[in-house]
Amino acid sequence: MVDTARYDRQIRLWGEEGQTSIQSTSVCVLGSSGLSTEILKNLILPGIKSFHIIDDAVVDITDLGNNFFLEMDDVGKPRAEAVVRLLSELNPSVKGSFSKQNPALVEKKDLLNYSIVISTCLPTSHLLPIADFLFDSGVPLINARICGLFGYFRLSFNTHSVYNAHVEYPMHDLRLDQPLPEVLKLNAANDLTKMSYTDHSHTPYLYLLLQALDAWREKTGDGNAFPKTYAERKQIVAILMDWQRPDEKGIIDEQNFIEAKEAIPRALFPTKIPANVLTVFEHPLSNPENLDENNANWFWILAGALKLFVDQNGVLPLSGQLPDMTSDSKRYAELLNVYRNAALEDANSVYEFALFIKKTVVGSDIDSHFITPHAVQQFCKNAAFISVQTGTNLKDEEAAGIEKILSVIEDPQLTEIPRRVDPLVWLVLSKAGDSFYAGKNRFPGTNGVPRAIDRDDLAKRVSQLIAATGNDDLIKRASELVPQEAINEMVRYGASEPPAFSAVMGGIVAQEAIKLATHQYLPVDNTFVLDAHSQNGKTIRL
Repeated sequence: MVDTARYDRQIRLWGEEGQTSIQSTSVCVLGSSGLSTEILKNLILPGIKSFHIIDDAVVDITDLGNNFFLEMDDVGKPRAEAVVRLLSELNPSVKGSFSKQNPALVEKKDLLNYSIVISTCLPTSHLLPIADFLFDSGVPLINARICGLFGYFRLSFNTHSVYNAHVEYPMHDLRLDQPLPEVLKLNAANDLTKMSYTDHSHTPYLYLLLQALDAWREKTGDGNAFPKTYAERKQIVAILMDWQRPDEKGIIDEQNFIEAKEAIPRALFPTKIPANVLTVFEHPLSNPENLDENNANWFWILAGALKLFVDQNGVLPLSGQLPDMTSDSKRYAELLNVYRNAALEDANSVYEFALFIKKTVVGSDIDSHFITPHAVQQFCKNAAFISVQTGTNLKDEEAAGIEKILSVIEDPQLTEIPRRVDPLVWLVLSKAGDSFYAGKNRFPGTNGVPRAIDRDDLAKRVSQLIAATGNDDLIKRASELVPQEAINEMVRYGASEPPAFSAVMGGIVAQEAIKLATHQYLPVDNTFVLDAHSQNGKTIRL
């Protein structure tokens, strides 16, 4: 049951269905550093179901300087236990737990009990076996790391479905190329030539567009024509604006006509299946015949039902949403009821298809709270904005990742103040740092070793990574692409996690986790790097 009072603000953002998903999400975090706790803080407050921390570290005095969720009395105690105690105070409805265990040695099958796994600052060599297992098992992984004032995260999943991408400027689902019969009847009752100025200036712009479209068709001599080009839409605009009337003072300023003109790019377009929806339909799991108890979930059941509806009707179910428009209450309400009733009828058809798939094909009562008449109505309302993302495994980037990163790095601007390098430079250095860790079991700049020694070693490993690409151009430009100044900074940081930057990255990573949990908004594809020196960020798909 959604606590609408406690989570009112976020329900406004992602709806009750999104909040239900969050409250069903269990998160496992590998590590208990400052970054880990900042990520969890931003997941506990929105009300995830539970969280579990796996780490065998013991709190020492240095932890108090970079982890807000530790106190002096915690020194000497298991760090995972200490942070769970304070994190749990943020939201009593969220259950927290921990395991005093090296994250690299976790029993991989135990991770299948969680919705999302988040790794923080774990060396890649330790993470790869876990990542490979989770990828094959269908559990999304977020690998997040920071070092001083740069950080990155990498999303790794096989397939991620998006229930609502929340497109910023969506097209209006008015179907003006194939208008509803009830809309045509209402439009016929609106004769602009016989109206008073008040009625004329309060005629919903949908009627204005339909009548302008009819007038344009009459001029073209084609009763079924529909504008396809900018020039044709301009012709309709000219017809439309010529119908305006002056008010009693002789001023032409009818807002409904202005709205109609502005709405043309988003309202006067052919009804078709968006490319993102076609991509969903092309996925094997959208075919009900490929679903079973092991791979079915609410999204693919509803996607299969939607596909059956489209196969039968040739179009998506009507969204039932009517944009705001200048109008008197009566005519707007009439229009709104027509669209809502038609949308409800379409949603009922999709719901019947969903019940058929769930009961007959899948053969189980899976995700019942997401397959209800109301839930299906919401799904149909957002049907044009569903999509599916295909991810990649961490191990797939080990061979080609460095060359791809280097090929898109921009030349550093070391003469500027402040000096600036491409954010992806830090990603290269992070990989070199992994090589350093594999050889010395520590990160550069730690354990009190003179920095000069670690700088030389790290520079050598950067050169080796670039040489391994076999790309002569990249090898020649190695010192330009990854300048010595950046290598020096990497060592100077000593794998530190400044609290302020941990808070920033923690919020960003938690946001991506919420996208995965709610299946709303589009997650990053698939790696994001943030450089706090220059306040620049960059994404790359590896």
